[in-house]
Amino acid sequence: GNYSMEVVTTLGAGAIGASIMGVGTIILGFLVSKERIQSRIALGDGDFGSPLHTKVRAHANWVEYGGLFSGLLIFADLKTASTGLPIWMQVIIALFVLSRISACYGISIGGKQSNNFRKYGAMGTYLFGLLLSVGILAL
Repeated sequence: GNYSMEVVTTLGAGAIGASIMGVGTIILGFLVSKERIQSRIALGDGDFGSPLHTKVRAHANWVEYGGLFSGLLIFADLKTASTGLPIWMQVIIALFVLSRISACYGISIGGKQSNNFRKYGAMGTYLFGLLLSVGILAL
């Protein structure tokens, strides 16, 4: 009825963030599969720092945070369905998702070395993930 339609039309930043997390999971999983085929390694992740290992770690790192935070993002949208998410929460969501992209990109290109994508992505994940988790209590 009207309630269902209202909720669907008000889903916003949380649903978009969760969708990006879902798409990222599929893309990173595809890159792992592609590298497995090219490397001819069906099981395991090859040597530490190998192209397959870095792609497996990027995918795993994305998924480690993806499920929990996608759930929180949808919960935030549903909790504010009638009023919409406050701008401050939308900014935190955007910064969290950008931090995840940065961290996993840094892992996938870094091999054995750290880099700024990974370092700042991880810092942003912790900061904005904490703000998101605590901020939901204020909604």
